[in-house]
Amino acid sequence: MQNIVLIGMPGSGKSSVGKALANELGSEFIDTDTEIERREGMSIPKIFELHGEEYFRKVEREVVAEIGKSSGKIIATGGGVVKNKDNYFPLKNNGKIFLIERSLNKLAIGGRPLSKDYQAVEKLYLERKGLYDYFADEKVNNDGELCDTVKGVIDKL
Repeated sequence: MQNIVLIGMPGSGKSSVGKALANELGSEFIDTDTEIERREGMSIPKIFELHGEEYFRKVEREVVAEIGKSSGKIIATGGGVVKNKDNYFPLKNNGKIFLIERSLNKLAIGGRPLSKDYQAVEKLYLERKGLYDYFADEKVNNDGELCDTVKGVIDKL
């Protein structure tokens, strides 16, 4: 069974959708950001503060390469996973990639190092939109109810 990989802007609901999908489908849920925090022994904001974004992206690549070898998992990625095209093949090789879309004004921004306010979110979106489109096999809107988003992913499997 292929992995179901969720990409999208920070705060778009990838983790919430992923957990609900895993519950619905009886699959294991993996969050790459949680794996990075476990591996590094600190929060992502702390990693950015102490080591910078470049170091974080290096660790992210390693975690994505490792997780991409799994099968039948629901994988939620960090919002910036698309910044490195080297992450595409480990995610795509054994998975179908879903872009979880949410209106910019509905994105959660608390505790996110690169999404401090609406202007920062808008700038990130403009920088990443083409990358999200490149990675995505399918797009699912997450502006409504969580159950509708989950159904939208399942319908496109």
